Amino acid sequence: MLLLAIISCAALVSYCDSFLLGDSCLAPAPCTCSGSGYSYAYIYCQGKSLNTTPTFLKADRHVSKLTVYLHSNHLTTIPNYAFKNLSAVNATNIDFYLDNNKISSIDRYAFNGVENVTKSLSMQNNNLTSIPAAVYNLPVLKELYIPGNPIKSLGVSTQSEMGNTLEVLNIDLKEFTSWPNELGFLRVLKSLTLYNINVQHINSEAFRGFEKSLHTLDIEHVPYLDKIPNAICQLSNLQTLTLNYFAKLNENTTSIFDHCNSKLNKVTSLNLRYNHLTKFPDVFHIFPAITYLFLESNALDIIESEKVPITNVLSQIQLNSNEFKRIPYALNRMKNLVYIYMESNHITSIEYHDLSALTKLQTLDLTNNPIKYISTNAFRNNPALRYLHLYGTNLQTIPAAVMYLQQLYNFDIRTAVPISCTCEMSYLKNWNASSVRNFYGNCAYSGIKLQTFIMTSLQHCP
Repeated sequence: MLLLAIISCAALVSYCDSFLLGDSCLAPAPCTCSGSGYSYAYIYCQGKSLNTTPTFLKADRHVSKLTVYLHSNHLTTIPNYAFKNLSAVNATNIDFYLDNNKISSIDRYAFNGVENVTKSLSMQNNNLTSIPAAVYNLPVLKELYIPGNPIKSLGVSTQSEMGNTLEVLNIDLKEFTSWPNELGFLRVLKSLTLYNINVQHINSEAFRGFEKSLHTLDIEHVPYLDKIPNAICQLSNLQTLTLNYFAKLNENTTSIFDHCNSKLNKVTSLNLRYNHLTKFPDVFHIFPAITYLFLESNALDIIESEKVPITNVLSQIQLNSNEFKRIPYALNRMKNLVYIYMESNHITSIEYHDLSALTKLQTLDLTNNPIKYISTNAFRNNPALRYLHLYGTNLQTIPAAVMYLQQLYNFDIRTAVPISCTCEMSYLKNWNASSVRNFYGNCAYSGIKLQTFIMTSLQHCP
């Protein structure tokens, strides 16, 4: 009979959830709950106009991971023992979302009862001026998200056990008048995101303490620094680096890096968006292993070939929203490129040599460029090209160059002015347009799909 009950339970998942978690929710209305057997459960209290934390039920229900959503309410404080009754769930992992409230204080023992299983805490966009002591009482906390708070100091205690467990920190430094050296107590940090750094200098020891553990660094909105601090050069195991919205970065006339003599050989992804760059940055000699380079929303118009070593291994480059008037020939030195994104530039044509060395290229996105002409041989050396985006261009016909693309899968040619479908495109009669799985674009006036026109009406043209 017991085996039969288990089999029946496996067949009726919703019934099982009710059976294993109990018929009532772990929080009173208007909160709701859901779950999946012993694996995970969710308590949904978000957006319920709550002024206080709900009185959670103390019930003998067991689940491996519990997620509690309390974001987007009107909470101003989290009182002592607010979550104590959730200890009865015997979860091995509890995540709390307290974002978008008005929390200005959290009592010291707020998480007592679940402090040994709370692993992720998100408190973005509240009114906290410091990290509450209650947070430092979470001995297994791995992730802490607190941007959007007017925090003025970290107050990290050298005795805090969190320094040995915290792996992810996301914080806003807008109110800090000096660099928070207390960060050094976070000795196993893997991912660090910093917003609104208002200090005018970051010394070379800024990341001391976690310089070997950090894999991901994201710094955004920096009004005063005109160079990338050399403290970053000390991060020997860094893999992903994001430096966005540096207001003065382009004022430097030589290198954008502050005396970085080390090579960060493990960095594979580099993001330099919204930095007003007018010159292509000298990235390859510091990051020789980068495969993803993001330079959207700058003011670049050329790429100097001498800045691109032939040994680079770049696979993807994003140059959207810059000032390019043509595809930079220096891209041909990036022979491993698979993805090129150049949306919203000022490119008017694609010439034969523009992409001639890029035999591995699979995606070319030229959306919203004023392209009027594409050479017949423009894609002759790009046999792997599968995704071609010419949306919003000024082309008046389908370029003959597409006939070289035997693997073309996605073709978007919804031009600024729809293409007139006439026998003047008879050069496409032998093109196997039916092999293009996603073909976007209609004929002017008739509205017939371009793909249909090529496969039917065009075949009757002389």
